[in-house]
Amino acid sequence: MDRSPTVFDVLRRRVLAPLALTLTATGCVQAPPAPGSPAAPSAAAPAVASAPAAPAAAPALPPSVVALGAAAKRQVPMLDVAGLEAAIGGGRAGLLVDVREPDEYAAGHLPGAINIPRGTIEIAIWPRVGGASTPDLARPITLYCGTGLRCALAARSLRELGFTAVSAVEMRFPADWVKAGLPIERSPDPVWVVARELRLPVPAPAVWATVRPFDRLHVWHPTMASTRMDGDPSRPGAVRELTTKSGAVVREELLSLDDAAMTVQYRILESPLPARDVIATLRVIPVAEGSLVVWSSSFRPRGEAKQAPTRAAVASIYEAGLKGLGETVR
Repeated sequence: MDRSPTVFDVLRRRVLAPLALTLTATGCVQAPPAPGSPAAPSAAAPAVASAPAAPAAAPALPPSVVALGAAAKRQVPMLDVAGLEAAIGGGRAGLLVDVREPDEYAAGHLPGAINIPRGTIEIAIWPRVGGASTPDLARPITLYCGTGLRCALAARSLRELGFTAVSAVEMRFPADWVKAGLPIERSPDPVWVVARELRLPVPAPAVWATVRPFDRLHVWHPTMASTRMDGDPSRPGAVRELTTKSGAVVREELLSLDDAAMTVQYRILESPLPARDVIATLRVIPVAEGSLVVWSSSFRPRGEAKQAPTRAAVASIYEAGLKGLGETVR
């Protein structure tokens, strides 16, 4: 029976297939085995449950990770369920942050909590505390996760960044919270986050000089063929129309361009990806002996998009772009 092409059919044909060829050619991924040859071992994509009936068992961890978590817990104030309930009820919890992954947050979270995954906390916390230029480092922040490990590590990172009122919670969430008779919320419309980074032995200003021009992405991204601008590429509100080498069109609006923070933020207006409300950030951070480039985005699914393939598609685009950037600036 004939059927109309779905958004995933278009995605595979116009974006993922050409991108896979590019990634294979540039060494980002391995080519698939030839027919009849033994399949190469590969890591299976994690299964994602939209609303698990019971919390999954914690994965086995090597002693080094256990020791790292134990050290972090000794360095930050740790709350239990009763302490967290008292802090929330007394208005002392401040900014309540769930540092688990977006799918975990969507399945159930503390009322009033925002979601900043552990992997992006150092980058994404600043808009919540007054901005990178004038942050309120004394604002109370309470972090929690599924066991206490991720939130303790995140809390230690924030303290190292200068935050003085950060605490973490040691509990099995949501099991311990529900057992205490306390409520949780679920997100009907989850927000997914993808972030990739690349460390380069190149000074940050030199990397920023390549990243900054909003009309020059095609110069260093290997899947982009051309850019057409509508408006001044250095002013918010300008729209760029990217054409990929496979012929797909992506339209993006510049939201901000900050030379001091070496950060560009933009909104995707049109793309073949099954995602909506996409806000992306590309930032260059000075580090010892070079720079760190972080490319991240948050978005909501469009239609019946599945989390694993959608996030994998976005991640592949960022990985290919960062690899091309590294080859351009070296």
